[in-house]
Amino acid sequence: MGDTKLLWTDPEIYVDKNIFDAEQARIFKNVWMPVCHESELPDPYDFRTSSIANENVLVCRAPDDKINAFLNVCPHRGMLIERRPQGTFLEGQASGNPKRITCMFHAWQFDMRGNCVYVAREKEGYQDRFSKDEAGLRRLRCEVDFGGFVWVNLCDQPPVPLRDWLNEPFEHLLDSISGEPLEVFSYRKSVSNSNFKQVHDDLIALHTAFANSEKTGDHSRPGIEVRREHVGYGHAVTGTFALKNSRSNFASRGLTFPGLSPDDWFLLDIFPGFTFSLHGSSMHTTTITPINPSEVMVEYRGLGLKTDCEESRAQRIRDYNAIWSPFGLSKANTLALKAPDRSEIPEDYMSHYYEEWARWMDRHPKNELRLVPKQTTTDLKNNQSKKDSLNKESIVVIGASHAGISFCDKARKNGYNGRIIVLDKQKGGPMERPPLSKTFLLDDSAEGNTKFLLRQKKWYRTNEIELRTRTSVEKIDLESKTLSITDGESVSFDKLVIAAGATPRHLPTTLDMENAFVLRQPDQAVAIRQKAEESKHVVIIGGGYIGLEVAASLRKKKLDVTVIEAAPRILARVASQPLAEHIHQMHVDAGVKISVGIGVSNVIAVNGKFDAVELSSGEVIKGDMLLVGIGVLPDSKLALSAGLETQREDGGSILVDSGMRTSHEDVMAIGDVAICRDQAIAVESVHNAQETAAIAAATITGVEPPRRQTPWFWSDQYDTKLQSVGIVPVMDPDVFQVERRGKRDGSVSFWSFRGNELVAVEVINDPATYMEARQCLDTQRFPDPELVSNPAFSLVGT
Repeated sequence: MGDTKLLWTDPEIYVDKNIFDAEQARIFKNVWMPVCHESELPDPYDFRTSSIANENVLVCRAPDDKINAFLNVCPHRGMLIERRPQGTFLEGQASGNPKRITCMFHAWQFDMRGNCVYVAREKEGYQDRFSKDEAGLRRLRCEVDFGGFVWVNLCDQPPVPLRDWLNEPFEHLLDSISGEPLEVFSYRKSVSNSNFKQVHDDLIALHTAFANSEKTGDHSRPGIEVRREHVGYGHAVTGTFALKNSRSNFASRGLTFPGLSPDDWFLLDIFPGFTFSLHGSSMHTTTITPINPSEVMVEYRGLGLKTDCEESRAQRIRDYNAIWSPFGLSKANTLALKAPDRSEIPEDYMSHYYEEWARWMDRHPKNELRLVPKQTTTDLKNNQSKKDSLNKESIVVIGASHAGISFCDKARKNGYNGRIIVLDKQKGGPMERPPLSKTFLLDDSAEGNTKFLLRQKKWYRTNEIELRTRTSVEKIDLESKTLSITDGESVSFDKLVIAAGATPRHLPTTLDMENAFVLRQPDQAVAIRQKAEESKHVVIIGGGYIGLEVAASLRKKKLDVTVIEAAPRILARVASQPLAEHIHQMHVDAGVKISVGIGVSNVIAVNGKFDAVELSSGEVIKGDMLLVGIGVLPDSKLALSAGLETQREDGGSILVDSGMRTSHEDVMAIGDVAICRDQAIAVESVHNAQETAAIAAATITGVEPPRRQTPWFWSDQYDTKLQSVGIVPVMDPDVFQVERRGKRDGSVSFWSFRGNELVAVEVINDPATYMEARQCLDTQRFPDPELVSNPAFSLVGT
């Protein structure tokens, strides 16, 4: 091949089977694909199936609202798991256990993180040769970005990070499509007897001719001529151009996206086969999925603002159908060029596209490549010393917490290729914290179960994360940038990330007392679980979320449970009074005894073992085991000793700026151990851990940080799911709550207002309302507090 301008006229590239197979392996398995939109997965356990490079893909929303992607293939003999195009795992299945991904051939079951949680006849059929903990779905790279689209990459180490891949083409549109949540209101698909490049060429021809036929003739206005901008990675931008609003059937009639005028129109051609069309009224996307050299599936989506009222949505749909429905496209073809004609496309336009195609396919006349050829084992060994000498920079993370592991994940996804070392004092793999007080306590395993791991072992190998457990950091030396760790070893760092989390508050008299527990780490949860098996009555000091979640879990195990709270009510620091009363009654109905407004004057031990608590009233409550759940303290001792700035001279949270930098420019702090200097109250949640980790990773790698979301939190107690968004100002006398009943039995939400300003929403068993509440707070569009209690009132349609 001597010239790329001739490449796209070569008929072989459209029909040759070998070229098609190479495209799937070299292009489609390495680039980011928009498989769906997040609004198509509105609730936890919702899923959609798709296909990339003839690989079946499953995308689902987990209980923590994170969207994950997996190969839709059971690791046992490679059977297809989910055959439906979309649905929810809340539906009953043959396994008898909804909320799981179930392979119907062999009854293997997986959770929303892809962990294998059940294998039929595991012990009988496999003996010691196999354990479900060794299996799991193959997790794929998945990010939700650029207007809420779900982007998936089959490559574990994508050649190009998502932000780098799409920043240029979306530069003009990002504010318009990210300012408010979008929602899919139209979806259809068709199969075309064509090569995917031909379909893409036809779409470009249609867009080009249609744009030329619709631009205004009023040359007194600037920006009316179509302009084509070729950007990186084969993408292109067409627009803006003005529509003839007075005469055109396609005018947007005043409806816009944020920052656009009604007559603006942008067309994005995203390599290798996607188009995004945004005009003032609606957004249209086309996804081309090759099936074979002469057949493709084309998916069409129409999107509007999720906050649309009924009238606006109806108008958007009418405008959308006028252009993008099958009838509208047929009419546009007639108006524009009767039949798509690639001869209408400027040669440089297609040359730009095929230049990129040639780079990925290793067919470029100048030998330009997107994919580095795979090295053999011998090559890797020979180049290891060179690699080590070229790549000396290292990041050390203290703490394999949610924040610490999330940081490692984001840093790698942002393209960081230096060393990442994680030091953690706990034994075993890093585990999820939320289940420790809930499903973990109810599990039958004698020890920690790997299904609760934050990441499986393979993930650390794949991402080259050096995880060192049972490793305590004794000292941070900021001058030499070294850490003194267990046994006197020293570890150097270029950047340090402190993700040490928090430690539970103890009652001094219970520190060495048998059968008295706190709960923060997996080994503590294992000890509680084991003791619960031989106990009848547990006493819990503290009516916060940890104490109440443990109470619910142990009550399910048929233990007698007594909760003692010194404050006038449970959840006094973190929840509104109406919600606290609701949760209080739920526990009482379940048989839990709750005492509020009374303190503990003494904890009584007999022969070193917990025996009873004495209340300030003189009452003595006996029990077999004690849980102390009176809050946590930031684990900032190392930072304080090193001279990093903390809230107080004697400790507290580590102070950071908006980029999570501490008072030392090469040290960052994230998660429960950190607090921003302008932040009034610390937020202890998985969401905070993940968000601060992503910000820190962006700061270190120099990419654009994610937008701050309204803080959110969840708690599972019995069969009740609490989801909370925003922070309830429990001490503010001007804040009041409005109760709203949900459509489901037992569902309710409590909306906290300060005047007309919405500050927080707490939701019981109503995920749809929770998502609407998040949207209200994220977009700062607040419903009328006088109307919220009316179930017929639309929360986001005003």
